[in-house]
Amino acid sequence: LTADRVDIDLWKNEIDAFIPYEISKRLRIGPYIESRARRNHHMDPAVINRQKDPALDREFTVALGFKQELDFRDQPENPSLGWLQSFRVSTGFPYLTSPTRVSFTTVEAEFKAFQYLIAQDLVGAYSISGGVISDHAPFLSQFRLGGTDKLRGFYYNRFRGSKYYAQQNELRFPIWKMVGGVTFVEFGEATEKHFSRAN
Repeated sequence: LTADRVDIDLWKNEIDAFIPYEISKRLRIGPYIESRARRNHHMDPAVINRQKDPALDREFTVALGFKQELDFRDQPENPSLGWLQSFRVSTGFPYLTSPTRVSFTTVEAEFKAFQYLIAQDLVGAYSISGGVISDHAPFLSQFRLGGTDKLRGFYYNRFRGSKYYAQQNELRFPIWKMVGGVTFVEFGEATEKHFSRAN
């Protein structure tokens, strides 16, 4: 619940790198590298005691894996027609103060489609994505929904867990010259347990 929210004052550094090799004009594969580092600033003990899911004082995780992209969009920078499919699998290795230091495996897939609606400057954009993590991943390595990417309208990092799904629908339209607008409807869920109710 929003009333249970705990704001954590922290420093973090997140790096995601995909080093693609073009098998063809549309298909790219290659290694995927991820780094997550976090350190909490001093927190009031009363705030820490309120946390239902305490975040450790610090974490550092490196993940190595593989990513694949199949891209049939007309313009990758600003698509209005076509589709994109991506898949990645990686294994993460927690260090520093992780209580278990057990590696975990992440599998995630996404599909995006773009289509003209009536006119070429009126575009429908659709996306469906999901993922699952084996074992327990550190705070920054978990799936997160909310903010400006998935489940917009909720606080950034509002939902997180070891599994998630999200579905997004957008209507993109021009306003004036280089200025455009978008309306959207989306739903999804991130959890550590069983899926129960979409947000």
